[in-house]
Amino acid sequence: MTWDKSEFFEAMADEGFLTKVVVESGISAGEFFMADYRKPAQVIFDGTAQQTEHSIRYQFADVVLHRNDEVSIAGNRFKLSQPKPTGDGTTYCVAALEPVK
Repeated sequence: MTWDKSEFFEAMADEGFLTKVVVESGISAGEFFMADYRKPAQVIFDGTAQQTEHSIRYQFADVVLHRNDEVSIAGNRFKLSQPKPTGDGTTYCVAALEPVK
């Protein structure tokens, strides 16, 4: 029996650990997905580190995103850096976010 990593992400969403992200431009415009959203000054790794930029971690299967696509999170609009695979490179992707003014 194999373990489906997406079940972990679904459980995180069910418990309120993920944030709704709306795609504003690009091939997936109008869609939304759930992501692990990090913002500057957010303490991570049990207090041993601090986030330095806006970023999201999401599942490849949930949405297609590219560099310079724009997303909204809690009413704030961001432009994506180049999304990059993370972990084993098959399930999750991470992208830095630049606030759009």
